[in-house]
Amino acid sequence: MEKLFALKEIYEKDNGKTLVAKTRHYYDIYKLLETKEVQALLKNQNAINSIIKDINLIGKEHFSLEE
Repeated sequence: MEKLFALKEIYEKDNGKTLVAKTRHYYDIYKLLETKEVQALLKNQNAINSIIKDINLIGKEHFSLEE
């Protein structure tokens, strides 16, 4: 989930202009989506909501990111 949020933040900061330079994120996401653990996580809405809440909280506290 953190990788997806990282790509979202990159896109929002510069309208996707440097997104191509971050292709490693795409590969990482692709490989993570192949794992049983991530596939199971994606079926658990409570876990997803908890992760999103944590990402937003950490982003606001440490990186001045808005929700």
